[in-house]
Amino acid sequence: MMIIEAKERTEVNVDINLIVKNGNKLDIYPEIRNFFSIDYKPKNNALILFSGKYIGLIPINESLAIDIKPKFSIGNINRMILTSGEYLQALTFFNRHYSESAVDSNITFKFLIECFIREMKALYENGLLKDFIKRNAISSNIKGKLNVSHSIKKLWSKGMFHKASVDFDKFTPDNDVNKFIKCALFQSLVELRRNHRELKKLIQDNVFFLEMFDGVKSFQGSNPLNLYNPYNDFGIIRNYYKNIVKSAELILSKKGISFELTEENVFLNSYYIDMETIFEKYLFVFLKEYFLNNHPELSVKDGNTDGKKKFFNAQSLATGDAKPDVIIKKGESTLLIADAKYKSKTKDTDRYQIISHAVSFDCKYTVLISPRPENHNGEKMRKIGDVGDTLKINVYEYFIDLSNPDLENEESELAESLFNLVKNY
Repeated sequence: MMIIEAKERTEVNVDINLIVKNGNKLDIYPEIRNFFSIDYKPKNNALILFSGKYIGLIPINESLAIDIKPKFSIGNINRMILTSGEYLQALTFFNRHYSESAVDSNITFKFLIECFIREMKALYENGLLKDFIKRNAISSNIKGKLNVSHSIKKLWSKGMFHKASVDFDKFTPDNDVNKFIKCALFQSLVELRRNHRELKKLIQDNVFFLEMFDGVKSFQGSNPLNLYNPYNDFGIIRNYYKNIVKSAELILSKKGISFELTEENVFLNSYYIDMETIFEKYLFVFLKEYFLNNHPELSVKDGNTDGKKKFFNAQSLATGDAKPDVIIKKGESTLLIADAKYKSKTKDTDRYQIISHAVSFDCKYTVLISPRPENHNGEKMRKIGDVGDTLKINVYEYFIDLSNPDLENEESELAESLFNLVKNY
């Protein structure tokens, strides 16, 4: 498979022959049509794919994938994801290689569990690995190989001629590999029930797969990792066990996966990150926390939940809600509203939207918050203008530098800039 590297929110030129097959048919997976917008350059015989809000290795078809990289560090992305409360998403129809990381994070652990449960579907469809294990039984019906010496010593010498000791091979799933997987299923279920109760379907699947292992004895030792053998050869027929066992090992050892190293010893669903959603929630969470700790007289509301209101006044025929991303209030008065715009340049429609929200909220200050463009060297906060006379609405833009190694300081600067707009209001 050919992999083309690209930066998020940029154009990617792709030879049209890689995407158009049989002369006129567009060969693109239907599952990824929302990941790119497409344009055509006749002179260069190329298609332009615009990578928007997503990061990750995105397959276009069987022979081509685009590896969309962030414009800032993985460390800063991790901070944004953890702050936002969001997680990695998975392309369930496409797998890729990763390197394992000795350090686990909440971000990758949930992702690993989801991938692990999906891998279990292959085991459900193809069956549990079973081994022949030697067993001995005392029985009146001889099925297997008669153990004469044991029968004489334990039974016949004591007059129990109606019984015999029998050796036989039992075909059973009760082996170390399945015990290891069962431990991981139990651990993943504990994690999901403790921290992700909202993932009801995933929890149901986990319980279902765990019940498949009823014929496997639970591990009684102190460390289930003692069961793990990285050199197990499952052969061609049971090769699906390889990914399952590796996923189980990552879960039980509390390891993570790296997005930068390329040892390629882990093979899982390809992740992707919706940076637009993460950016929006990240801004809200850190602003709410900052104002709570530093300016408790003001409150920060989420326009999608506790802060939204009806867009029109009471008794209006029209319906709809006003839902800006961030609302800063003092008592019942709305001092400022802000919208997160994960784009390099805001548009008139963005300004129209926030101005209309300001009118609905009877609010004088509005801010559009975007990542700092690479070519922007000016002030972080700038006033675009104001609108109206009776209710003068002040419209600002703020550029937060997500590439700043000290992202915490960048967050504080933004929060204080918003506070300074309304502190005398």
